[in-house]
Amino acid sequence: MAEMLAQWIGCQRVIKNAKHDELSYLLWLRKRAILSPSWREPDPQGEGFPLDQTFSQFKTGLTPWLSLVPSQVLRNGVVLYQRAWSNHWRNPDHFRRPRRKRKWAGNSIWLTRELFRFLGPGRVELGTAAHPIGVLTFVPHREIPEPASITVTRTRYGHWFLSYASDRLEGPELRPDGERLEALARDPDLDAKVLGIDRGVRILAACSNGTAHAMEESLRVRVQVLERRKRHYQRGVARKPKGSRRREKAQAKVSRNAARIRNIREDFLKKTAHAIAQVAPEVTALEWLNLKGMTRKAKPKRDERTGAWQRNGATCKTALNRALANAGMGNLGIYLEQALRRVGKLLVRVPAAHSSQECSACAATDPGNRPDQATFLCKRCGHAENADLNAARVIRKRGIALIRTAGTAGSARTGPTRSDRLKGRGEVRRSKGGKPSAAPGKRETPSF
Repeated sequence: MAEMLAQWIGCQRVIKNAKHDELSYLLWLRKRAILSPSWREPDPQGEGFPLDQTFSQFKTGLTPWLSLVPSQVLRNGVVLYQRAWSNHWRNPDHFRRPRRKRKWAGNSIWLTRELFRFLGPGRVELGTAAHPIGVLTFVPHREIPEPASITVTRTRYGHWFLSYASDRLEGPELRPDGERLEALARDPDLDAKVLGIDRGVRILAACSNGTAHAMEESLRVRVQVLERRKRHYQRGVARKPKGSRRREKAQAKVSRNAARIRNIREDFLKKTAHAIAQVAPEVTALEWLNLKGMTRKAKPKRDERTGAWQRNGATCKTALNRALANAGMGNLGIYLEQALRRVGKLLVRVPAAHSSQECSACAATDPGNRPDQATFLCKRCGHAENADLNAARVIRKRGIALIRTAGTAGSARTGPTRSDRLKGRGEVRRSKGGKPSAAPGKRETPSF
């Protein structure tokens, strides 16, 4: 079963890459025609070009193995490629231009209803009458209706995953967030319905009710052992020649250790989010952190007089960036919002500027209020408390004030935003008439 599924995955990836190469060649021909003196039509560079779903031209004598898989597998590869271009044209800020997929970057297959059939809870039969694969068993997380399509993914370390989506709603059906926030702003008992959370590296989540969530020491030691083992395997990969079988085995060991580390951290984050959601009141205020800016590498420093490069603390900043990334503070916000949704509760994001230096009792802000990392001592009123607990209570107060004074539901739900900063994975490279272009002109013609 594994060998046949791997063959299906490879064929679908080959079709997507072939459509990519075909489109690049057609664009190259079109640009040559546009630049020719005989061209009299308008320049279509800024418009979306038509995409077809033909794939039979790729089944030739040079590719006899494409005829050994169902035609639906090849068709689904073309559909995925066309959908990727449609998503890019619709929202280029978030969806980047489709690219060729390597073996381990596109090691998954999308199957539609013609290629699978559910036999019961945790059992699905893959294949068709002419190309049967077998019955695949899996562990369902919850009971949901039968999907229209599934995705089977093979990881680099040899594990298989089955994923599918459903239209079933998670959690109770509630009013829109805007209406709920407006009602909460008029509620006289709002102070008792808000929980503040301060995020950190050592203590992941410190709550205003006095509870703190940190990874257990045994799990922390286990992660450190796995990280040392991963670095050892990475050195082994560097010593082996590219393309060799031993290098692939060493890379599989690296991926396997990285997956174990990721599973430990993801398990801790999800359990923490679930525990907070169960005891949280109606609203949870989470500090908004610019994690992308916090993990930016140190800027180089140069002596203006001599021009020599100076020490900029890059080593310490790299260690801090690694600790911030390993803590998973960004994923905690995602999982916490999902867990709160399931129980019908809200999450609001509040600004975190100087929250660690502000006193929760008298609201005085002073950098000297933090004599050390774990202690808070207010210079004005003498209020002494754990630094993380004090910051969580400051976040709670800011969340209450934000709900009472927020002009819109979005400003209270998503926290502070900047209109001049682009969102998503990509950027708008060229605009025409106020709308993003279909594709950047400078990358449309391949360099043959």
